[in-house]
Amino acid sequence: REVVGSRAGEVAAFYAACGGRVSQIHSLFCGIAQANGRQPIPPQAMAALLEMTKDQGSQSPVVVTEAQLIKALQKLVKEEESDGDFASKVVGPLVAATERAQHACTQIALLRPALERLHERSGGACKTLYEFFSDLLPEDQRAQFSVQAFNAVVMRVSPATEKVGIQQFLLSFEDSIDVSDNAEKILPVLERHIDKFDPAPP
Repeated sequence: REVVGSRAGEVAAFYAACGGRVSQIHSLFCGIAQANGRQPIPPQAMAALLEMTKDQGSQSPVVVTEAQLIKALQKLVKEEESDGDFASKVVGPLVAATERAQHACTQIALLRPALERLHERSGGACKTLYEFFSDLLPEDQRAQFSVQAFNAVVMRVSPATEKVGIQQFLLSFEDSIDVSDNAEKILPVLERHIDKFDPAPP
């Protein structure tokens, strides 16, 4: 639909910011749904909207093309809707998602060396990574946020998983970064958890 094409700049900016990763595209579509009074989109429905191939689904991370993103956005446009309708329904969440992805990309670049050290020293143990992550949460949220919830919601792995790979950890942590988060606040917490492992294991 032309109304999506008229917003090609915003769509391209989001795609570039998220690198085509389905985890962030899914978050965008859930944001659009919720902004319009609808339930979040289940992962399987998101895959169908994007017309993902089996090969794409087996990638890590899962990535789609910009054309697939555009086509999925086109499916949100009803026949009678104008550019203004599309803008009010989609563009706000799209711009917000772009800003968040760009911010997260900047912050993860600053945090990556320390995050890699924590992962290396802990051997990727979910319990250790969870302890670090939970220290970033407001105190009143920590008690109700279990390691199983961390695995499922943040790391996007089975709740019973004991270890995650470095790429999974870095990408999942990046996806969890909001515009209010910054490396300056996170690094001291991160360093404190790294310091628990001294010396580093062979």
